[in-house]
This record gives sequence, structure tokens and C-alpha cells, in this order.
Amino acid sequence: MPNKGSKTNTEISLQEFISAINFSYDGVWITDGEGKTLFVNNSIPRITRLEKQLVEGKNMQDLVEQGVFDKSATLIAIEKKEVVTIIQKVHTGVITMVTASPIFGNDGKIQKVITNVRDITELNKLKDKIEFLEATQAAYEKELKELKMKLFRSDGIIAASHRMQDVIQTSTRLSKYDSPITISGEKGSGKEMIARLIHENSERSQRPFIKINCTLPAELLIMELFGHHTHGEHGQSISNNASLIEASQGGVLYVENADQLPKPLQSEIIETIERLNKKPSPNNLGNADSIRIISSTAQKTDGDSSINSKHPLLSYSVFTIEIPPLKERPEDIPLLTKHFLDRLINKYGKELRIPSSTIYDFLQRPWKGNVKELKNTIERLYILADDGWLSDNLTHKADALKTQRNTKNTTLQSMLYEHEKSIIEKAFSRYKTSQLVAKALGISQASAVRKAQKFSVPLKKRGRPKRG
Repeated sequence: MPNKGSKTNTEISLQEFISAINFSYDGVWITDGEGKTLFVNNSIPRITRLEKQLVEGKNMQDLVEQGVFDKSATLIAIEKKEVVTIIQKVHTGVITMVTASPIFGNDGKIQKVITNVRDITELNKLKDKIEFLEATQAAYEKELKELKMKLFRSDGIIAASHRMQDVIQTSTRLSKYDSPITISGEKGSGKEMIARLIHENSERSQRPFIKINCTLPAELLIMELFGHHTHGEHGQSISNNASLIEASQGGVLYVENADQLPKPLQSEIIETIERLNKKPSPNNLGNADSIRIISSTAQKTDGDSSINSKHPLLSYSVFTIEIPPLKERPEDIPLLTKHFLDRLINKYGKELRIPSSTIYDFLQRPWKGNVKELKNTIERLYILADDGWLSDNLTHKADALKTQRNTKNTTLQSMLYEHEKSIIEKAFSRYKTSQLVAKALGISQASAVRKAQKFSVPLKKRGRPKRG
């Protein structure tokens, strides 16, 4: 039996206890029940970058008031009489996670507070770095998506002109929302393409895009929109065809030429969709099967409330996108021409070149059928071409052969120079004045004058009125 006062194998001296605490990787801070510092282990200076003599014997309240710490877990634990964990900032720039545990005496009063301190500065820096990288990645993805949309060339969407760039940018913004919208523009201007562009860049991109064909007879259109039941001879329902509206749940219902639908039918479409959109979804996570309406019209609706008031679907829209006709964005015509020709070459393999005379001719046309007419025209010329050039008549072919002879041993720069010169000469020959040339080519009058001077094209001088 051990002698009185001797240690057993399970007992350690105070000095051994202090040594053990000093070897702890975490910081240990001990105060009395009033918050006065009694002991800090050797890890505290390493973690907090505070010298021991600065804090030993000091009350935590004084250290907070002096700005050494922004707050004290010890003081909070004394006040609440419970274990407390906080994030603490040290004036040295260190951020720590602090857990203060009060030790109660037999009288129920707090005798000591033992605080565990861990440095999370590096963890916070890593967290901030991850958040920065995530934000940077999101910004790059957003910029890339907008750039892709700006340069979007799928199915003929070309955004070289400022007006079409505005359409693309507006479509980008609207793709983030579920608001009903109207797309207006002349026949063949690309209304459905813009509708699909909005759908493909929205969170609904993996859900259906349903197009309503408004040219169907009214009775058939109603059955397609709302579905219909087939009954047996005793009146029982034996089949039920799903409606186009139900099929578009979670996605987009595109109503083409909405203004051509009867007014009651437009109202019924809106009422049906609103009723479906109000249905609750599982787990109350919002209605994932809601339907977004995108309507289109060949009429100009911007600012004309009289047109919208006659058509419920148009007045139901929150926003209208106006697609400019092709004749008002001539900058897009050369790019569209090359785009459609490249698609045909990739599909059929017959290589063709575009003479400047063809581009000039395209720039003069009214294009009442807009992009669709241009696309069909290029396909027709491609099929008929047998001399390696995309041209429309003998004059174009002669000009193409002349261009071919002149460009056999020339550089790309000189070829472009000759093409531009030919366009400018023909434009001034036809329109005479720099103002009309500028309007026809979609450039400023000053630019037209500079190009005339560059290619030595004589400018028509305005005569002065004679004095009487």
C-alpha cells in the first residue's frame, strides 16, 4: 500500500499538468471567475502573436476595452453561465475560434473559465480565396455566355449591327426571368430564333419548348391547346390526349403570331396557364412546372397601347423585344451571307466564293422576307452556281471573273481593297451624294466622304442659288 502523500500511477503533479498543457497544439487560456487571466500556455503567443507578459494577470474586460480582442468568449461564458464558442479577432490580424467552458464550485459560482483557442486565419483565407475563385469563375462564365450570345450564329442569328446586339443583350437579361414577353418583328426576321435563344439560356433550357401553330383551324387548334377526351358509346372516357399547354409545363409555350388568335382564345390560354402555375409543388419548393409564355407578332407594338388592348396575350406581356427588319441593319447582310454559304458548303461540299457585286446587290434589296428570304436566296444561288461564284446574273458573273483575274497573285489586303473600292464606286454612281451613299451602306456621311477620297471617287458638289 502506498505511503500517505505519495503519488499513484494515475496521479500527476501540478507541474506535470502545466507541462502537458504547454505541449498542447491548441491554445489554453485560464481565468478566474471574474475574468482575470491566471494562465496561458505556450501556444497562445504562437497563435495570437501576443506576448505572454501583455496578457498575464490582465482582466479580459480590460483587454477588450484596449482593443486587443474584439470580444471575449470568457466574459460571455461568465455572463451566460454556459459553454460558449465564438469567432474572435485579435488586433494582430489573427482570427481565432474560441470555446470558453466555465468551471463551477460547490456553491454554484464560477471558479474558473478554461478557454480553448484555435487559429482559423488560414482557414478563413482559404475560404475567402475559394469564394473569390468561385465569384471569378461565375463572372467569367457570365461574360463567356454573353460573348457567345453576342456572336451567336446558330440558325442565322447575327449580331454585328448595334440594333441586333441590343436585341441579344436584352434577350440575355430576360432569359434570367420568367416574365411573359412579346417578340415583335416582320415576317422572317427571326422571332422564333430569339424565343429559342431565351429558352436555351434560361434555367428552363432542359424543359420543353412548345410552339403553337396559329395557322391551324380554330377547332383543331383548341383541341391541340387544351386536349380532348374520346368517349365510348356509354359516355365513358376511353382516351385523353394531352394538351400542348400541359406538355409545356416547366418550359416555354411559344405562341407565334398571337395577335391572329381570337381574343377569347387568347384569354383562355392565359387563364389556363395561370391556373396551372398556381398549383403547389411537392415539398413547397415553388412550382417547378410553371409555364412561361413567349408571344410573337408581326405588328409593331412598342408604345401602341391600342394594339395591345385588342390582344390579351400582348397586353399580358411584361416586356416587348423589337427585332429590326434586315433592311435596317445592313451591317449584318455580309455576315449573314457568309454564314449561310458556309453552312451550305459544309453540308454539300461545293466551294463557292462571294463576289463584291453580290454583296452590293444584297445591300440594295428591300428584303421584305427578311433573314428567311436572304437564306432562301443564297440557297437558290448556291444550287444554280456552276462557276465557283455566288452570283445572280451575267453582270455579276462578269464582275466575278474580272475579280478572279485581278486577284490571282494578290494578297488578302489588296483583294479586300478592290472589293471595297468596287462597292464605293457603284454606290456613288447610283446615289450620287455622300448622304445617300451613307444611308444605303449603313455608314456615317463622314465615313462615306473619307472612302470616296480614299478611292478617288468624285463627289457631287451642291450648287449655290443665284442671286437675283
